Amino acid sequence: AFEATPETSLWTYTHDVARRRLERTMGDKITVITKYSVPSGENAYGPLRDLMDEEPDILFATSPSMSAGALRLSLEFPDRAILNCDRAQPKKNMITYFGKFYEASFLCGVMAGSMTRTGKIGFMSAAIFQQDATSDVNAFAVGAQLVNPTAHVVNIDMYRSATTEQDHAEARYLLAQKGVDIALCMHQMNTPQVRKGFPGVYAQLYLLQTHSGCPSESIGAAAIDWSVLYNQMVGDSFKTKNSILDISRSGMDSAIHFGWGLNTGLLDVLGVDSFMGHNAIRLLNIFKDLVQTGKVHPFEGPLYDVNRNMILEKYGTLNLLEIQNMTWLHEAVIERIQMT
Repeated sequence: AFEATPETSLWTYTHDVARRRLERTMGDKITVITKYSVPSGENAYGPLRDLMDEEPDILFATSPSMSAGALRLSLEFPDRAILNCDRAQPKKNMITYFGKFYEASFLCGVMAGSMTRTGKIGFMSAAIFQQDATSDVNAFAVGAQLVNPTAHVVNIDMYRSATTEQDHAEARYLLAQKGVDIALCMHQMNTPQVRKGFPGVYAQLYLLQTHSGCPSESIGAAAIDWSVLYNQMVGDSFKTKNSILDISRSGMDSAIHFGWGLNTGLLDVLGVDSFMGHNAIRLLNIFKDLVQTGKVHPFEGPLYDVNRNMILEKYGTLNLLEIQNMTWLHEAVIERIQMT
């Protein structure tokens, strides 16, 4: 089940690409029934219930906007595998899955911090994350200051349902006026040419022109491949005893969350060798390996908010629920601008 169509939503597009890859991989072993433009909230229940009438082994509700409908359906069918793409939810018989986007943001911060000349870098929040972007902004800031302690972040908050290329151009212009020379920019929701060439890329790190804010060089990109998750979950259901089908049919408490990050291959961050150079690419790959192996945690203390209140003591780390529910901004975020 999809919240929109691949033509109108980058979020839906990335999930739909994964669906097509899953069908190619599994061949005639599976039959996939799709439903697009599922409404949000409680109104999602009707279309999701229609899909359940087809008696699927697994139902994927691919957006947090369907959470209320998916929960109601999970309670109605406790022995069926109903998975909602959403952040962790402490709810009985609710299986959720999501990407650890903050890990990718952390690595983009490392790239930006190592390459900035002005000491000011930008982060454009956008609705494609399907979540509040505070953890991503903070992870970006932490990564930047880890390699450049004097780096600061200006955040443009574009968290709304629809944005245009003009909106993004205005946001980049604002960042340039603030002295930002490098910015992590989310792709707008409907960019068919970009999607065709780079189907998994949801954000790019740009060098901005001084006055206009127009991108002059692409430094790197963050990408997601949902097929990694779908292929494994569906494949495991055929061959293992601990699949999501067994969990659902057991009647046990299945308030389970699959939080997938860089170490699973769901997310990746890539640098442009021709611009960054060998040493900067090497630095990125070192940090990528450290995050993937768990040797570096994006949120390790000491951490302070913008008012210099201590959030986390030295050597402490935040757990997933603390990360996804954070409301504070890191001390390196010197300004947050709301786009209206």
